[in-house]
Amino acid sequence: MRHAQADVPSLEGLRAEIDPQIDEVSVHPVYEIVRTTDDLRVFMEHHVWAVWDFMNLLKAIQQRYTSTVIPWTPRGNPDMRRFINEIVLEEESDRHPGGGYSSHFEIYVAAMEEVGADTGQVSRFVERLGAGAGFDDAVAESGCPAPVSDFLAVTWDAARASDAELVAAFTFGRETVIPPMFRRILATSGGLEDAEMLRYYLERHVELDGDSHGNLAEQLLTSTCGDDRNAWLLAEQSARRCLQARSVLWDAVARSIGPTTADLTERRAAVLSG
Repeated sequence: MRHAQADVPSLEGLRAEIDPQIDEVSVHPVYEIVRTTDDLRVFMEHHVWAVWDFMNLLKAIQQRYTSTVIPWTPRGNPDMRRFINEIVLEEESDRHPGGGYSSHFEIYVAAMEEVGADTGQVSRFVERLGAGAGFDDAVAESGCPAPVSDFLAVTWDAARASDAELVAAFTFGRETVIPPMFRRILATSGGLEDAEMLRYYLERHVELDGDSHGNLAEQLLTSTCGDDRNAWLLAEQSARRCLQARSVLWDAVARSIGPTTADLTERRAAVLSG
């Protein structure tokens, strides 16, 4: 068993276990494979779904750790309430580069339109949800690729799982890994010269998530799991599932752009070793 009985469950222990998976996602070769505007369109048509389902994790956390019903009563740790509501404010109604405010999902869809990426599937999906369709039905009716629907299923399960699994998915599936991912896209990916809206989106997330959000998310996870050995085990399993789902999604994007599975494996090994 990974955690011996004598071990004290901790954030540091969890990080030590999943750091290799975090590194694999952070330096995935897909970022360097995106070289042209056509490549960028393929990337965005897959990635937009992760932008959408981030909100499921965030809203699930807001519901559990703050008071969102009436009659209102104070709920949870005030510092964590502030952190969660701050992220909701920024994700759901951030500054739009053209003026006014918008959700990051809507900004991303606008960024797709700017480079001529196809927004039909994700728009159809959101419209069906807005019309009252269930999640599974809306995914099926959207026509999204299987790797996308598989990724969505992992996040959907995490958003409805235990507190430890939910917060671990948010912390290590998103807040911790997003800044290095997006920095690498900005540094190595092509096609961004005509994608001002996407560049704004990426830089904004590096600014927000790379500042204090990752540390605060880890604090929330530590508070959630405490000294509960089983909670830490669930958190680790959830983090692993989310990181694996991201790697599989990036593999699918890379294969859609061009490299074979063998090429992808070779590129990944080269990046990790370098």
